[in-house]
Amino acid sequence: MPLPAAGIVAAATFGVVAAGVFAAPGFASDASAPTLPQPGDTTAVLAPLTPQPDASATQSGLQQALSGPLSVKALGPNARVAVFDTDTGNLLYDRSASNPAIPASTNKLLTSAAVLNAYGADYRIKTSVVQGSSPTDLILVGGGDPLLRTTNPGPDDTPAASLSDLADQTASALKAAASGGGETPTTLTATVNFNDSLFSGPKTAPSWPSSYVASNLVSPITALMINGGGGADPAKTAATTFASLLKKRGISVSATPARVTAGSGGTEVAAVNSPALSGVVTHTLTTSDNTAAEMLAHLAGVKNGTGGSFEGGTVAVSRTLEELGISTQGVRLYDGSGLSRDNQVPAQTIGQVLNKSAISNSQQLWPIPYGMPIAGFTGTLANRFILPATKPGRGEARAKTGTLTSVSSLAGIVTDDSGQLLTFVFMAPAAVDVLGAQVAWDRATAALAQCGCK
Repeated sequence: MPLPAAGIVAAATFGVVAAGVFAAPGFASDASAPTLPQPGDTTAVLAPLTPQPDASATQSGLQQALSGPLSVKALGPNARVAVFDTDTGNLLYDRSASNPAIPASTNKLLTSAAVLNAYGADYRIKTSVVQGSSPTDLILVGGGDPLLRTTNPGPDDTPAASLSDLADQTASALKAAASGGGETPTTLTATVNFNDSLFSGPKTAPSWPSSYVASNLVSPITALMINGGGGADPAKTAATTFASLLKKRGISVSATPARVTAGSGGTEVAAVNSPALSGVVTHTLTTSDNTAAEMLAHLAGVKNGTGGSFEGGTVAVSRTLEELGISTQGVRLYDGSGLSRDNQVPAQTIGQVLNKSAISNSQQLWPIPYGMPIAGFTGTLANRFILPATKPGRGEARAKTGTLTSVSSLAGIVTDDSGQLLTFVFMAPAAVDVLGAQVAWDRATAALAQCGCK
C-alpha cells in the first residue's frame, strides 16, 4: 500500500505526539501507551502536515542546529552525517556522507528494502506439511518464517503462525483419510521428517564471532525454526516439537525426525502462513531482531536467484539498491542484520533507502518508515529521548538504531518545527563512548525536530 499525499510519508506518523495526543490512526489517546500497527495491518497513515511558506531547511540552518550535538567527544573521530529533504531527496547536510562506515543494525533498513522489493508487502511466508512416500510419511517443510512459534500467540503477542495450528490441521487430515468416511482407527502412526533446504550455506556468517550465537544475539539461520530459533539445530528442534504436538492429538510418531532434502513438492497435507511481510518487517525493525533480519535477507536471495544464503542475501540487497537507482559505491555487506563489523555502507546510501521508502509511489517499501520505532515510545527507542536535551524529539521521529561495540548509528525521519520532513542518518563508527554517542544522536534528532533550520 502506498503512503499518501505530496510524495512523502505522513508527517503525522513521525510527528506522532501533539499536546500529548497521538495524531495517527491506531494510536492510543494516552501518550504513555501507543499502539503500534500490528503485523499485517496495512492502514495508511495520515496526510502530511502542510509546511510553512519558505520552510525548506538550509545547510547553514542545519549546521547551526547540529553544531552542539556533533561536537560531543563521545562520537569519536570521523562521524558521518547526512540530512535530506525527504520529499525531494535533496541532500541538505553532508558530513562525510559518502564515506562508508559500519552501519550496525541500520543495515536492517537495506535488508527490509530487498525483501519487500522482492516479494511485496502483502506476501505471507508458508510453513507446510507434505506427503513423502506414503500418506503417513510426513515432511515438515520450512519456508523461512522468522515468527513461527509453538503455540498460538496471545492478544499482547506479535501475531504469528503456530505449529499448534499446523498440528491440528495435520491430525485432522490424517484421521479423515484413515477413516475413509467411516470410523477413525483407534491407532494412527506416522513418520515425521523435515526439510529446511530452502536456505543453503553456513548457518552463521563467517565474519561473526562465535559469541554472537552463544549469547543469543542471533540464532543459527535455517529455513525452519520456532520461537526465534537458538540451539545447535533449530530446524530439528522445530520438527521434534511438531512430532510431540501430533502425539498430543492422537497421532503416534514412529521415529525421531530426520533432515531430508526430498519431498518439498509432495502433496500438501496442511499449511500455516505468517502475517503479511509488512508485519514481519515491522517486527524486525521495531525490535531489531537479528535472526529475523537474516532470514529475510536469505529469502531475498531466494527470490532474486542469488541463493538463500548469507552471500546470496547480500548480493540481493546490492541488486535491490541498483534497481532503486541507489549507488552501491562503498557498499560492502556480509550479513543482513548488521552484526558483522566488516559491513560498510555510506550514510547517504541509508538515507536514500529511507527516501525511496517514504515517497507515495513506493508500492512495496512503505513498511520501512512505518515499522521503525517511535522516538521515546516503542521498540529500541522506548528508553531513549528521556533527557531534557533530547525530549523535544520524543514522538517526533521514527528511526532505526544501530549499536555494536564502539559503534552507534541512528537513521530515520523527523518532522521539523515548520512541518517539513527530514531524513537523517547519524553514524559514529569509532565511538569513544557508545552511550554518550546515543545521547548525542538523540540530541541531534531533537535539534532537527525543534528547528525550521532555515
